[in-house]
Amino acid sequence: KVDVRGCCYWGRGALRTNGLCNFGKINYLLGRGAYLRQRYSRYPTIDFCRNPGAICSESSNINDSDEVNTKELKYVISLFEWIERIQLYSNSVSKWDYMDQLKLYVDEGFKDSGFIDAVSSVVTRGCDDYYCS
Repeated sequence: KVDVRGCCYWGRGALRTNGLCNFGKINYLLGRGAYLRQRYSRYPTIDFCRNPGAICSESSNINDSDEVNTKELKYVISLFEWIERIQLYSNSVSKWDYMDQLKLYVDEGFKDSGFIDAVSSVVTRGCDDYYCS
């Protein structure tokens, strides 16, 4: 838990990045955490745990030390969130799995809006049912 200590922020960016683990993972894989462990880091000067607002910053000078392409940053973080949280989503209780449902949706010709509704629910509520919390 050392890697994610202090990462307790909610709802930043296009896909509402939130929670201890998500900010910690972003920092560990893409931010200052990767740099400090001598691994490649796309954003070596950004500590997403200490500055979660960097995800949705409009300023290109987030840390007063380097220029950051904020549009790219928003895109990369959203893509990370999509892969980490949406594409890997699987609910053993409801038996709803993103990849299985995506394949079904495509195979059936993109006709049923239920897939879109469920994905929207996963993005906004963290689960595949409209009425979940």
